[in-house]
Parts: sequence; structure tokens; C-alpha cells
Amino acid sequence: MANASTDGEVSLTWEANTERDLAGYKLYRQAGADAEYQSLGTTTSNSYLDTGLDYDTNYYYKLKAYDQSGNESDSVVAGPRKPYNLDPPSKPTGLKINAYNLTSLKIRLQWNANNESDFAYYKIFRAISDNLPIESSTLYDSIPNDPTTAFYTYNDTGVDVSVTYYYRLLAYDKGNLKSNSSDMINDTPLPFPTLVAPADEGITTTHPDFEWQRVSGAKAYQIIVRPNLEGSNIWEEIVSQPSSGNPQITYPTSATGLTLPNTYYWKVGTFSQDDQNDVNSYSSTWSFTVH
Repeated sequence: MANASTDGEVSLTWEANTERDLAGYKLYRQAGADAEYQSLGTTTSNSYLDTGLDYDTNYYYKLKAYDQSGNESDSVVAGPRKPYNLDPPSKPTGLKINAYNLTSLKIRLQWNANNESDFAYYKIFRAISDNLPIESSTLYDSIPNDPTTAFYTYNDTGVDVSVTYYYRLLAYDKGNLKSNSSDMINDTPLPFPTLVAPADEGITTTHPDFEWQRVSGAKAYQIIVRPNLEGSNIWEEIVSQPSSGNPQITYPTSATGLTLPNTYYWKVGTFSQDDQNDVNSYSSTWSFTVH
């Protein structure tokens, strides 16, 4: 039985049996000279790739052929074999970041899972400036491998409002080889917007002018108008951050008409990322009556 090692793997090949009633092969593995042999299952192939192995362990293998009546051959033994560790993991990809100041204060990181057979864990590095070296002082957390997931989510709850946090990720394998750093990402939990006009419980026209205080760090805003506190939106719009001054917008003639003497409710959300998919923070809700 021939064998070869690559990163975290041992590849076994053997000459195929020629008996007509051959059913397959039984494989066993011993992790260390003093351990018991454990079954790796059966195969009808004359090769086997053993993956996800530790780098500090010598592995031994035992192979038996068996026929359709259950008869087994004598064992063939190979080993010891220790996997090499030559290639580091790929750097983490698909990073997304979103800060939230909603029911709780947090920053959510998401990224694609590494698929190396010897992948072990991630390290998250964090700073409050874009000077983010990969060193012990900026190491924030470690995330173990979860082989069941294709996409990781990490919630950082140790954050404060109006502070920008910067992150890098590195992937590590079982032999502690590390990837290149991910791209640096950042976001900021934003304060709640403060509404200005129309005044809370105020009187306005069927096309009110809305204004709220500028939020530093916001890329854009979402304004929402509803006929009641819990109802569906009758109008919502994305408003870009102005170059200066407070954001403003007029209720458009193309939207569902506001009728008198009805009361409506409005609020404003902030976006801190350019994709404008996740609201960072919301204002309180104010009401106005059309008259």
C-alpha cells in the first residue's frame, strides 16, 4: 500500500484485487502508535484520501479486502505517516460589515467560510483607527472552524455610539500557518436622528416639508410615513446626505395622497454603508395631522 502526504491529508493507494466476488475494502486508522485502530469505513475504490488530520500525530493505516460472502483477507499495514503543512489558508473573503443602534448596540461581521481541509480558526483584529497592525495588542477574538457553515456571522457588542471600528481577519490552519490579512472594513454605530419638522403632533398641509438634524457619519437616510404606528408604509424614500446643513425632503405628488383631517406618523433611519441595505439607527416616531 503506497501513501503520500499533503497539507493535512494522507493519500493511500493500493493494487486492486482481481477476485470476481470482491465486495470492497475495509480501512482502519491509528492516530499514534499507542492508540487503537478506528474504522474509516469501506470503499470499492483502490484509493482513499484521509483529510483534516493533525500535524503533530503519526498515523498508521490497515487495509483488508472482503468478498460478497463476508470473508476478509489478511491486513496490510502502512505507516507511520505525518501530514505536511506547506500551504497557508486563503485569506478570508466576502467580508461585510454593518453597525446597528436599534434594539441593541452592535457591529455585525459576515464572511465566506474557508474550505481548506486543515482549516482551524479565524482571528479578528480590531482598532478605532485605520492604523490596524496585525499584532497581539489589536487581537480582539478567535472564531473556531464550523465545518457545517458556508458563511460566518460575528456580532461585536463591545462598541459605542459614534465610534468607528476597523477590522481585519486572518485564517489559520491546524499547523498554525496563517493567511494574508483580509481587506480592512469599518463601520460606526450612529446616534438616533433628531426630527425637526413637521413638529410632533403639529398641523401641516397635504405635502409637508420634512427636516431632521444631520447625523455625522451617515451616508444616507430613509424617511418613512405611515397612517398609524404599526401599519404599513404609505411612503418611504432614500435621502442622500447633503454636503452641508440638515437633510430635507417634500412629500411628493407621486406618493399616496395625504387626506385631511387624518393623522400620520413618520420617522427617519440612517445608513452608514453605501449599499443602503441595513438601517443603522432610527429616530423616534412623530405624528402630524393634515389640515
